[in-house]
Amino acid sequence: MAIWTSDCSDSETVMRIGTRMKSVVQHHEPLYYQTVEEQKSLSRGVDYLSATFKIE
Repeated sequence: MAIWTSDCSDSETVMRIGTRMKSVVQHHEPLYYQTVEEQKSLSRGVDYLSATFKIE
């Protein structure tokens, strides 16, 4: 699942969106938030390891 936001500089908002999405879809594993730059620089299979935010 991917959720795109226009700005990642407001960490409080990013965490609030992630927490809400996790609750709505009833996802029990951590969610990871990455910037587009982070996604572009990593190879497949390891992309979650460099997440800017982690929603428990």
